[in-house]
Amino acid sequence: MKRFFPVAVLALIAGTTVSALTPEELSTRSDTLVTGTVEESRAILHRTPQTAFYYVRLKVKVESIEKGREQIRGANIIEVRCWHNALGNAGGPVGHRPIPSDGSRFRVWMNRHKEGYFEALEPNGFELLDGSADRIFPRVERRTSGMGQIIAGFVGLLAVCAAAFFRYRGRGPRDRSWSEPTDPGAGKDGGS
Repeated sequence: MKRFFPVAVLALIAGTTVSALTPEELSTRSDTLVTGTVEESRAILHRTPQTAFYYVRLKVKVESIEKGREQIRGANIIEVRCWHNALGNAGGPVGHRPIPSDGSRFRVWMNRHKEGYFEALEPNGFELLDGSADRIFPRVERRTSGMGQIIAGFVGLLAVCAAAFFRYRGRGPRDRSWSEPTDPGAGKDGGS
C-alpha cells in the first residue's frame, strides 16, 4: 500500500484520468497473470478533505497461472490490492475498473510487491469472467476541512480579548495592598 498510495493521491490531486491499457501494455507491464476467484474481500475508506478512496484487498483463490509462476511460488491463495475513487469520477481517476466482487471469477494482470501482496495494473487490470459481478461502491460526499470553524473561533477569541481590553483599560487594580490604608484617617490614631 505504501507504493501505490502516493501514486493514487498524486493522480487525484493532478486530476488526470489514467487511460485504459491495451492488451499488449497489460502483458508488457505485468509480471504475473492469473485466473482466480475472490474468496473474500475487505474495503477500507480513506478520507482527506480533498479526496476519498476505497482501498480494496482481495483474497483470491488461484485457478490457473498464465504468466509469473515464480511470483506465485505455489500459493493457492494470494492477496491482490486495488483502489477506487469514492467521490465518483469528479474530473479525476476512478481507480481500478472493474473490481470483482466476492465470489466473482476473473483474470488479473498484476505485479508482486516486495511485501508479498500483488497490485493489479491500473485502471483495467481486471477482466471479469463468466458474467461475474463488478463490485459496487457507495459514493461518498466530499468532506469539509473545518477551516471555517477554526477561523470563526479565532475571530471570536479576538473579539472577546478586544472587549475585555476596552472595558478594563486605564483602570487601576481593584484590590489594594494590605499595607495601604483604605481610609486616609484610619491609620493616624492607631485604633480601628
